[in-house]
Amino acid sequence: ALPFVSMNDGFLDPFLESFHETFGLPNYGKKWRPRDEFGYVLKKDGEAWFTAEPGGLHLVDSTLAAQFALFGHKQTDHVTGSLVYKLKIPTGDADHGFGSGGFDHGLFFVSRFRLNPITIYANGGVMALSEPDTPGKVPYNATTYGMLLAGEYAWSNTVTLLAQINATTSPFKDEGIDPLDDYSVQLVLGVGYDLGSGLSMEVAFSEDLSDPAPDFTVSTRFSWGIGQDGK
Repeated sequence: ALPFVSMNDGFLDPFLESFHETFGLPNYGKKWRPRDEFGYVLKKDGEAWFTAEPGGLHLVDSTLAAQFALFGHKQTDHVTGSLVYKLKIPTGDADHGFGSGGFDHGLFFVSRFRLNPITIYANGGVMALSEPDTPGKVPYNATTYGMLLAGEYAWSNTVTLLAQINATTSPFKDEGIDPLDDYSVQLVLGVGYDLGSGLSMEVAFSEDLSDPAPDFTVSTRFSWGIGQDGK
């Protein structure tokens, strides 16, 4: 996987402020920044760990993965389970927040339960992290854990409705900043659309269920792959 990222000025601050005020949710200091102004920096004791730059299209850390089917390896099987090994390669610029500057390893158990038109995914795993390459020394946990529980509803042959909960332990160790030290939980809701010829599109938004998770994120993803049927 070779992911690219473009970071740009915001456009949702007025909507988010109204959304949070309507439902009595905290605004996380938004009022102290100009609306929709780009700002993505992490500092400790006056020293920046990284400072992102707006614009452009940047390669972030890449991933190599290998999957071993334990049971139900066919797409048509109702229950499948696999072991997945992932190697994260430091191809992103660590100084600007596009990578960690080191190799990381992950081992995961991934499963799928298909009860048409509903599919359930349950994954969990452990990650071995290397020390981040930052100007200041970052106290980090060499081992972190994560899990995912997701559901997919086939609305039609081309449209699917998606819901997902992600949870991870913190990669930071006794940093003293609660949003960094605590575990993270996110709720993600979205819609997927099959464009044909192996190309698909997904639009989703996520809401934090814990302080460390990003407050509110909207994402659009395009992916292309070759399945077992050659499509």
